[in-house]
Amino acid sequence: GCRRRGASAAYVLSRRPRAGGEVAPEAWRGRPTLASDVFSFGLVLWELLTRRSAADGLLQSRRALVVGGTRGIGRGIALALANNAASVTIVGRSRGDAVVRAMTERGRKATAATSTPPPVFNSHAFDLSTVGGCVALVAELAQDKDLGDHGGYDYVFFTVGVWPNFSDPFTADGIERVVALDLLARHIVLKGLFERELLQPNARIMNTLASTQNFPLVDADWVKQRVQTSAGV
Repeated sequence: GCRRRGASAAYVLSRRPRAGGEVAPEAWRGRPTLASDVFSFGLVLWELLTRRSAADGLLQSRRALVVGGTRGIGRGIALALANNAASVTIVGRSRGDAVVRAMTERGRKATAATSTPPPVFNSHAFDLSTVGGCVALVAELAQDKDLGDHGGYDYVFFTVGVWPNFSDPFTADGIERVVALDLLARHIVLKGLFERELLQPNARIMNTLASTQNFPLVDADWVKQRVQTSAGV
């Protein structure tokens, strides 16, 4: 349980739940009550009886864009969205056909017990390390008639990124590769989505970054040495 009779506020907050759809809304906000346990128990019991997740179909009829969705974290996000019956568009350097097939299967299962049509999944292949690639992606997304009829994306996830590469640090535009993909590409694509009105008014946007996992900051001298090596100094 996330609440004990007479527990202090510090005790409750230090044990804020980290689970998913079985957590009561007030518990997520850090204010659980005894009723929060009843809420969670009811949902767990329902899942045991129906063998379905409480979140199944939660995102049905929603549209999501996952930039960097062909591998890693982005792929995981795309598959999770498909599990909940959302229509998903993924973007990567390759088309990600295997991911589209996996999403299609999951989306079919998520809507099997309903009379609604299955969600739509598609992919786009673009090199977002260049400004031209980012602009071209937005232009192609704007050609999606179904998206226009829906009114734009409900969710946008940016997971596109690259590890620092000291042997080949710059893009074709002459921009440091990490800056180009982790910062500039996200800005250009998001700006384009706004300008072309490809976002719902209450769209949710999430950015994910993890480049420092492959760029350990040992000390200033170490960083200086690596930068000088990459520049041929």
